[in-house]
Amino acid sequence: MSALVSMQDRINTAATREELDQLLRIVWADLWPRELSDADAQFLAEAIQARKPERKIAAVKPVAKLNCRVVSRFAPRPCRTRLTEEERVKRRHRKRVLGSSSMMPDTMRHHFTEGERAVLFVISSEIKQQGCCDLSVDEIGDRAGVRRTTVQNAMHQARLLGFLNITERPQRGAKNLTNIIRITSAEWLTWIKRGPSASRVIGSRFSKNVSTSETEDLRKKVAWQYDRRDRPPDPHSLEG
Repeated sequence: MSALVSMQDRINTAATREELDQLLRIVWADLWPRELSDADAQFLAEAIQARKPERKIAAVKPVAKLNCRVVSRFAPRPCRTRLTEEERVKRRHRKRVLGSSSMMPDTMRHHFTEGERAVLFVISSEIKQQGCCDLSVDEIGDRAGVRRTTVQNAMHQARLLGFLNITERPQRGAKNLTNIIRITSAEWLTWIKRGPSASRVIGSRFSKNVSTSETEDLRKKVAWQYDRRDRPPDPHSLEG
């Protein structure tokens, strides 16, 4: 029987304040830190204090059992949602499409994996439109089709290489605001500035549905104007 369980039984059977005081001395003088860790010794000390009666009678209610003593002060993290097979295929396809895009110079691409390049694509797309990226880690991962760890690894590696600047926004007594991400690489900034618009990235707040028929009509109109300009003048249309 371990020292923790043995001391717990002795605390529950103690009848007087003197016995509880003696057990408290045993915990700190004899058992800690050789047989009890800091957390276990603190737990037993709190249990002894809870058992001490106001008068010379021990408390009737015993201390909690060992398997119920650990209570976290923080809310448990929700379980990871399980994706369906169709959702996994879509996310994998989105990651491959974004990861193989040309949103980053060739001299920088080799530092990152396919999933990390998809993350940086989402970040650079947001920066191209807004000047900075203030999306959360979960939102970036959802758009890139990767998990949180991949997003964190990509941003950490890019910051170490001097490609990104990440500004944290802590709040006292409240949940921290999302980080502000900016590109510090002049080469990368020039690349995305000259590159095609990234407003149609998957899930972007700036995505617009352009009508195919309207685009086709515009192309025909421009082609007709150029064709008319290159034709020789019609003699029948000249006056006089």
